[in-house]
Amino acid sequence: YAGNGFDGYFNGSIDEVRIYNRALSPKEVRDLYNWAPGPTAYWNFDEKTGTNLYDRSGNGNNSTAFTGSPAWVSGKYGGALDFNGTTGNVTVPVINSKSITVEGWFYRDVLDTTNADAIFGGWYWVSDGQLRQGYDLRFFINQSTLNWIVETTNGSTVSEVAVTSSALNTGVWYHAAGTYDSTSGKSYLYINGVLSGSATGTAGNTIVPQTQYTDMRIGYSRVNNGYFDGKIDDVRIYNYPRTQKQIVEDMNASHSAPGSPVGSAVGYWKFDEGYGSTTYDSSVNPLNGTLSIGATGSQTTVAQARTNGNAGKFNKGISFDGTDDQLNMGYNSKLNLPNDFTLSFWVYNRKASGTTEPKLLLYHEVYLTSGFRVWINNNNYFQFMTNQSGGNISITSSAPLNQGQWYHLAVTYSGTTATLYINGKANNSGTGTYVASGANYYLAGMGDSRYYYDAIVDEVKIYNSALTEDEVKLDYNHGGALVMGATSTDSSGNPDNSSAREYCIPGDTTSCSAPVAEWKMDEKTGTNAYDTSGNGNTAVLAPGSNQPTWSTGKIGSSLSFDGGDYTTITNNSTLQPTSAITVEAWVKMNSFTDSWLISNQKSTYDANFGYELREDTPTNGFLFRVGNGTTSSSRASATGLSTGVWYHVVGVFDGSNTFIYLNGVGSTGGALTGPIDYTGVASSMYIGQRSDNAFRTNGYIDNVRIFNYARTPAQIAWDYNRGGPVGWWKMDECQGTTANDSSGNGNTGTITEPGLGSNVGVGTCTGSSGTMWKDGATGKFNSSLEFDGTDDRVSIPTSVSLPKITVSAWIKTSTSTEQYITERSNSSYYFATGGAAAGKVCFYLAGASPSWLCSSNRVDDGSWHHVVGTYDGTNKIVYVDGKNVASIGGSGDISSGGSNAINIGVRNNAGSYVNYFNGQIDDVKIYNYGMTPTQIKTLYNDGAVRFGPATGSP
Repeated sequence: YAGNGFDGYFNGSIDEVRIYNRALSPKEVRDLYNWAPGPTAYWNFDEKTGTNLYDRSGNGNNSTAFTGSPAWVSGKYGGALDFNGTTGNVTVPVINSKSITVEGWFYRDVLDTTNADAIFGGWYWVSDGQLRQGYDLRFFINQSTLNWIVETTNGSTVSEVAVTSSALNTGVWYHAAGTYDSTSGKSYLYINGVLSGSATGTAGNTIVPQTQYTDMRIGYSRVNNGYFDGKIDDVRIYNYPRTQKQIVEDMNASHSAPGSPVGSAVGYWKFDEGYGSTTYDSSVNPLNGTLSIGATGSQTTVAQARTNGNAGKFNKGISFDGTDDQLNMGYNSKLNLPNDFTLSFWVYNRKASGTTEPKLLLYHEVYLTSGFRVWINNNNYFQFMTNQSGGNISITSSAPLNQGQWYHLAVTYSGTTATLYINGKANNSGTGTYVASGANYYLAGMGDSRYYYDAIVDEVKIYNSALTEDEVKLDYNHGGALVMGATSTDSSGNPDNSSAREYCIPGDTTSCSAPVAEWKMDEKTGTNAYDTSGNGNTAVLAPGSNQPTWSTGKIGSSLSFDGGDYTTITNNSTLQPTSAITVEAWVKMNSFTDSWLISNQKSTYDANFGYELREDTPTNGFLFRVGNGTTSSSRASATGLSTGVWYHVVGVFDGSNTFIYLNGVGSTGGALTGPIDYTGVASSMYIGQRSDNAFRTNGYIDNVRIFNYARTPAQIAWDYNRGGPVGWWKMDECQGTTANDSSGNGNTGTITEPGLGSNVGVGTCTGSSGTMWKDGATGKFNSSLEFDGTDDRVSIPTSVSLPKITVSAWIKTSTSTEQYITERSNSSYYFATGGAAAGKVCFYLAGASPSWLCSSNRVDDGSWHHVVGTYDGTNKIVYVDGKNVASIGGSGDISSGGSNAINIGVRNNAGSYVNYFNGQIDDVKIYNYGMTPTQIKTLYNDGAVRFGPATGSP
């Protein structure tokens, strides 16, 4: 029986009765509770053509007419319809329901002074009030507020329940949702997932069915001639009132709250600005915070709090010194949290256990009246409390937080239950009351002079719903079900996504730190380009006709200089490193006209003081120069460069030599005894002109960085393209005699197969056997080339110098005698198997380490092996299948190789080709630096994780 058992008749409504023949787990019960039926009608507007909107709910509520030619345009998600405000609308079937939710995305072009623009029109109304039916989601005439109107009845009397939103702007996408609950009589209107208004009608009243019209309309209401002027997308109707959390899910294209494409947190502070005292809220309803750094303690300026926070959990965070630093996050109505909410933080806890008082993480409280506090108590236990704020909750974590460790901390509150989470796992919970508050939110303090917290804090989020356990895990995992790889590694080799390690090669033990100045040029508006290093070196765009303009950059936006523009940066010690320096930028020239890109020199130009990075007109190249007060040293890049092309240009001074790098490839050094002399330099550093207000740039400049040390060749390659190869031959063409260079550097190879051995030609992957492509069709990754050991080879002309090197390839061979994988014409490097070391991998470098280094294990077993030879100026190492199998010391640079070609599958011995390779070769890569063990493991695995077959094509 349902509704009766032993004469105990149920008084109410029953729905979704289920019986299982097993005991459900607690998680399954929670999932059932959180489950909700799908929409009665759902139009996602992704047809993008034609005159039909199809109902994706499966209930067949397809449109029946397009009127006034609404136009297909790009929407919030996929397509949308643009309505003209005078005749445009879409006819859909009548949808009646006792309770309801109507929602959709809209973009309003103008305030309509004539009509009551409707997103969805299903309302019938007459002035005498005798006949009113249905519902409308619309703007009233010439208003910026949205109305949600439902007509309800108890069976005899009709009453209207109307809700009005706060003011909304034109030219902005908004998500609107109106709900009505017939049980309670309550009606709510949500804008961007946040409650904007509510009204209460008569409990038990149901919506009056629409019977006067045979259809309803998208983009039009028959009341007040309400044609919508703008775009509408993703309209849904449910036959029940959706909860706020469910509406947020719809707003986010059915994604879970964490990691959604729009962002469902009502407050989200990433702290990634890198400059200034304002912390920007990334949610759809932004509330920016103000950073306050006191005059005592370990940091006394905003710049220090920013730079010390560069080691954030994800990109940048903010450092608080525990003495007098805090963030006032302010308050607005979106943060007046309901009885369901979630607080989420990443915290690097520097607080020592056993301090005399607790330290506040988040404070939102009117003392003894309303709100809550989240703090770390004197023994480093994580706590959530309302018992000092008008409620009676006090819960404490089961274990303390360690000093010097990152933690993900979260608090959820649902109904009367509060739960603490540490690193994605529920830790402790308790029940009690909470009183919503209009108090400001403070991070790491309480607005006065107590309870300051010593920590780096990152990724602070506030949700107006209680996340489930699985959603907290998603939030802990940075919004993803799985995180693969990281920006880099920390000094211990662990994955690290902080901004401070962004500039460091994974697994590198070389000294590495963030730049002392960095201008990403990503503001896209205004007269300042901010220094995101945290050191506050703001670049001010020159006024008037000398002001550069914002434009598309190499990475994000850039500044465009027309030959008369420049920017100024107030000079200080961070911009004037003496013992060593690295200056880098992305540059695209409109013309090569003898111009300075970056100049920190005297106002009466003297090349013997300071430094300059400039375009070099006579050669159509670039030049870097530093001066020691007596003389200067300069180095020029490759010449004959083109206009309209982005180049990565880097100047380096290491204390005794000057270098310039173009697209990751360096010059030879120019000797100069340091330090750099800045005596008498101008009060400003310049981007776009020389320090004497001359020689201004005509082109684009992006992503300027200054480091107070000499970046290594490997680090510069990392800056250029995350350490990508200078040559990469995938062998995936499957036809023809060309092996294309996938590095983008144009080192195209020529495949030669004279037909003197078992192969009778180059062939194709789908042709006859006995050819290089056919017999190599199943490579390690996609296809490969098969070499017959007699006369097959690939030759790549090049003049690039490789003083340091990494050579990588996949090989498959059964031959134990001497054969060459790749080499550079008897003058630079050899990478081979066999010879005196039968079946083993051997690596030889001319000049730097002139001896053979061979692996301890063999690779002539007919299986695929990943083989690598690397040299970083100190160590020569051979790797097989990701493992270090041989190493020896070395010093100096590898011989340049001149104009000699790179060969694959053969050795060029003074003009004679010998030691041909017998087997398959695939995915050959050459790098102009020595890779770290971590990078080689990644290379071996084809990324952090490889999705694909062990060999061949997917």
